[in-house]
Amino acid sequence: MQVRTLIPKYDGLLIDAYGVLVHDKGCYDGAQEIINFLTTTKIEYLIVTNDASRSIPSLYKRFQNLGLDIPEDRITSSGSMLTPVFKRRKLRNKNTIVLGTQDSIEMAKTAGAKIVSPESSLPLEVVVVGDEKEFPLLDFCELTLSKIIDAYDEGRNVELVVPNADVIYPKKNGFGFAAGAIANMIESGLQVARPKCNWRFISLGKPEPFLFENAVKLLKSKNLLMVGDQLLTDILGANNSGLQSLLVCSGIAKYDSEHAIQPTYVCDSFSPDQKVHVVA
Repeated sequence: MQVRTLIPKYDGLLIDAYGVLVHDKGCYDGAQEIINFLTTTKIEYLIVTNDASRSIPSLYKRFQNLGLDIPEDRITSSGSMLTPVFKRRKLRNKNTIVLGTQDSIEMAKTAGAKIVSPESSLPLEVVVVGDEKEFPLLDFCELTLSKIIDAYDEGRNVELVVPNADVIYPKKNGFGFAAGAIANMIESGLQVARPKCNWRFISLGKPEPFLFENAVKLLKSKNLLMVGDQLLTDILGANNSGLQSLLVCSGIAKYDSEHAIQPTYVCDSFSPDQKVHVVA
């Protein structure tokens, strides 16, 4: 069976971006062909990415620049989940440190955050780790950790949010650390300094249910296929949400028949003519 014969079995696709369609330097082979195939056959799909470093308009522009004709309304991200989560957890208008890009900061602002610098003297109420780039990483992480510890000592709660809990991401010639590694570092420091503190970062991206629930709502079906390159995010999240999944081995994970997390299908890359293996 090929990818082109598998896809019509489903009402729509949920497609991870990094490791499936793109890497840090460009597109994977077959990415343009698969998007063109989905467009010409009018198959419903959503790009479902854990990336919280770029806004939806910025992701749209990047895809267009790479020759991927993906409409803006077919893109959803963990960063876009900040708005409903800030509303539900009553975090609007609270003093918020955002570690990340300018887009990360703007998405938090849109969600209702009152942005403060790690160097500010204002009492800290929320921390959002949006990305690992575009700020003095060590200095700001140390300042943020110190403020979290100060708040704990003073009996004040700080909400910790990481839209993208991925620890690494695929690069053309290897791997890079992602925002989840920053969140893990801050958590580790907090637990060493204050062992009785049980504060943990809330993850908004895969494998958590937020993006999957949103996708099911948008596509109005649960007969969806999640296409991703990570077992711990894409495949686990799909399994937990009752969706079937296709592991693409072009990014981070390689198929392991003995792993506790199993996809429904496996293929080497995501292109229309690529052979798909059914996992027994």
